[in-house]
Parts: sequence; C-alpha cells; structure tokens
Amino acid sequence: MAVKLVIAFPFSGRYVPPEWALCIAGWKFPHNCNCDLIAAKGLKRDVARNTLAKRALKVGAEYLLFLDDDTAPPNNALMSLMSHLDTVDDDVAVCAGIYTTKEDPVEPLVYKEQGAGPFWRWKYGEIFPCWGVGTGCMMIRLSALSKLPEPWFKDIGSVEQADESVANLMQDLQPGDSFVVSDDMYFCNKLNQAGFKIHAHGGVLAVHWDQNGKGYTLPYDSYPLKDTPPENIWYHGHIKV
Repeated sequence: MAVKLVIAFPFSGRYVPPEWALCIAGWKFPHNCNCDLIAAKGLKRDVARNTLAKRALKVGAEYLLFLDDDTAPPNNALMSLMSHLDTVDDDVAVCAGIYTTKEDPVEPLVYKEQGAGPFWRWKYGEIFPCWGVGTGCMMIRLSALSKLPEPWFKDIGSVEQADESVANLMQDLQPGDSFVVSDDMYFCNKLNQAGFKIHAHGGVLAVHWDQNGKGYTLPYDSYPLKDTPPENIWYHGHIKV
C-alpha cells in the first residue's frame, strides 16, 4: 500500500504541553491519503531526525513531516503544506510552517538570506521562498532528500565539529571565532548548496511552547499580522499565549 506522508515526532523526553496534544488530535487529513506516524524518543535532536528520515525513505513515502514536541500548528497544517508541495515544481524541497524563538521579544525562525537575521517582511497567509526555516513544523519532499548525502541533519557547536557541508558558512571566520550551526540550518544550507528551494508558509503559524508551559507566537501588532484581525488567527481565543 502506497504511503503519501510520514509524520515524524522526534520526542526529546522533555515536558509536552497538553495544548500540543489537543492540536494533534484536531488535525485535518487530506482525502484518500495514507499516512504513517513514526517517533523517536530520547535521542539527540540531529540523530533523531536522521533516524526518522531514513525510516520515511524506507517506507517509500512522498513526503516527510517533522513535528517537534514543543511546536503546535493549526489543524489545517498538513493540508496546507502538502497542497503547496503538490502544486509546485519538484525543485521546491521544503514547505514549512513558521514559529518563533522562545524568548521576549520573539523572532520568527525564518531567514531570507544566510547571515541577514530573521525575516519579518511577509504577510499572514503568504508563501514565500527563503534561505532557511525552522524544522519543527517542516514538510520535506523525500525525492529531494534522497539526493543529498548523509547526514542530513547535524548540530555543530564548534569549528572542530564542522564538515564540508558548511564550508561555505566558514569563509569569513577569523581565528578564535565561535561557530554554531543548528541541525535545521545545517539541513537548509545543504538544500541551498544542492540547488533546491525552500518555501515558508505564512498561513501555518505554530505556537512554540517552553518548559514552563508558556506559548510564544508572533505579536498581533507585528508586520506579518498587523493587517489581520486577531480572531482570524487560529490560536486567538483558544490557546493562552
């Protein structure tokens, strides 16, 4: 039986908010779409993602959706991300929802260019190309992933841990500079280097929960949302953020 989508949960072992579980329970699924759910628990973040991606490829699915255990998207996230990938060219390898950092003030974890800081100049509902976006609510075209060398995801905490996949990011380093690359930006950089495109979905906004049960989202008066009535944002009135 053909599988269209594998949904992968890289559980870290941390606290999972009940609001996250309620969001998953309310998901809408596309019609006539076979989906597999897989999970890993207690592994390092990059190891978990690589392990789950291998399992998705083995199943022979078309798409892989990563959903982190602190990232709660709207109930139409699957359908929105999948319908976009279904209707664009195959060189678009990723369509991902957008969420913020877990700090005040928040920043959207989406980047138009490498090294240019967070990208704010988009509007709610807009789908746009970017250099990088967080992996916590990301749908990946597996035919593109299969063309990249492993590892696909890698957390780099120092120059010593770097490999050839991030050589382009190290060109301006000076002796003594620190060098940190998260596993999601490692993956996004790898896609860019291979000529694939990444799209961010401004209509799939996720709540990012911290370990104290506080949810972080874009402010209603921020550039992406300031022209959108708050009641039109899925979490308004339903989840305290």
